[in-house]
Amino acid sequence: MLGVPREFVKLSDVQETNVMSDFFVLRKYRGEGVGKQAAFDIFDKFPAACEIRQTQRNHPANQFWNKVIK
Repeated sequence: MLGVPREFVKLSDVQETNVMSDFFVLRKYRGEGVGKQAAFDIFDKFPAACEIRQTQRNHPANQFWNKVIK
């Protein structure tokens, strides 16, 4: 993967994965738990290993996903 730092690459051997690359919460709802609840609802509805894609420069998204995944 050209240009992707090694620490951002993780290979998995699971048979089934879900990829989440588009996830958006309107600014006026951010910080109220709406996005976290929506993410958990999606994870519950589609149980499998999940790959979350985000751009490195999108710091709010990075912070959000780090909190949700923990």
